[in-house]
Amino acid sequence: MSGARFWSVVTGSRSGCFEGVWFYYRRGTGRFIRIVLSADAKLVELGLTPDGDAFKAEYYTYMMNGLMTQLVRIEPGNSVEEAHMRNRQLIARWVYEKGAADKAVELVKKDGKTYVVINDYPKVRQLFGELLAEIQRIKSRPVILRLPVHWSRIMR
Repeated sequence: MSGARFWSVVTGSRSGCFEGVWFYYRRGTGRFIRIVLSADAKLVELGLTPDGDAFKAEYYTYMMNGLMTQLVRIEPGNSVEEAHMRNRQLIARWVYEKGAADKAVELVKKDGKTYVVINDYPKVRQLFGELLAEIQRIKSRPVILRLPVHWSRIMR
């Protein structure tokens, strides 16, 4: 999916405005942090996950849902409406597009069906981390920059 088409599907607009989707990032940041941290060896050491490969199921499920499964509910020509679905799609599609050169995540067609294949879990974790860092950077900007009205009206 090209960048312009991707933004129009995710945001419902063609502007591609990154700030316009800040609510969708905010909506799923907690779960996103959990996904990024799920590959940490400390979780195995503390006995919170059964082994070091448990995170792979979480990564696969998240990518599968974001790239394909949830889109079954969307009629062709419509955009993703619900915030949690936009968030999931945006994250999964970003990781898919950024990892395309290294084939970290692929959409493989076989016998008329499409499958998500994660070839490089460390690369996917790195990409999740990069996107989380960018989201946190945006969220850490002063709140007044995200308000629809001028801050001086609120401060009166």
